[in-house]
Amino acid sequence: MIKMNKLYILITICLSYFINAQLSMQEQNAKIMKQENSLYSELMMESQQIDLKKINKIVLNSINRDSLTKPNLVFIIEPLDPAPLDYLDVMEQVSSRIKNPYFNQAIFWNKKNIKFLTRKLKKNLIPYKSKNGFFTFGYFTKENKRLIKINDEGYIKNHILEQKEGKIMTIKDNTILEEKIMYFPYGSQSLLLKQNGDYTNFDRIRIGFENHFNKIIVFEISYNYNPRKERFVYQYINNKWKRKTEL
Repeated sequence: MIKMNKLYILITICLSYFINAQLSMQEQNAKIMKQENSLYSELMMESQQIDLKKINKIVLNSINRDSLTKPNLVFIIEPLDPAPLDYLDVMEQVSSRIKNPYFNQAIFWNKKNIKFLTRKLKKNLIPYKSKNGFFTFGYFTKENKRLIKINDEGYIKNHILEQKEGKIMTIKDNTILEEKIMYFPYGSQSLLLKQNGDYTNFDRIRIGFENHFNKIIVFEISYNYNPRKERFVYQYINNKWKRKTEL
């Protein structure tokens, strides 16, 4: 009987510990979410007081043409932080928990900026975008493009539908694989991307963004997966973006 009582007490203690741990975790998660929502709200309030058009131009003009020697340019769009649910697309994600809510890759890589770069760099531009945990070339397939026209989804229709259809050819283990992809053309240039081991006929660019308090935006540019990044820090002061040495 004494043994049964001891066992009952032990089980009760374990259950109590488990329940308290779960409650503590829920409280901690609620606290973190509250902080993230507060951060989001404050950053969004600051975003109403700055000129994002000017910082767009600064970022575009900070791209080093000398680092881009090939005829095509692939730009990388990563999942927002925190990452969206698996079934959501990075270009469709809306969340009050995003750490960089008003200036990020999904916002920067819009039709206007892409058009500017195709003309400035005289290159085809190809998105390399995250969805469902995988990266794929192009925003949408030709079939999805047709469906979007039918559904008339405003943001997507206005920013993405001016793509054309091209191909990517990958050579691996003496096997040639071809896949159709969508891209933004320079003029009437056609597109055939090629990958053969280390050889490609395209460059890659990644531009990462950070939104900070006091109207500060940080962006980093890297080329072709080079670990060396060019880091830029700008603060909006007296209606002007001024470069800072660091945060």
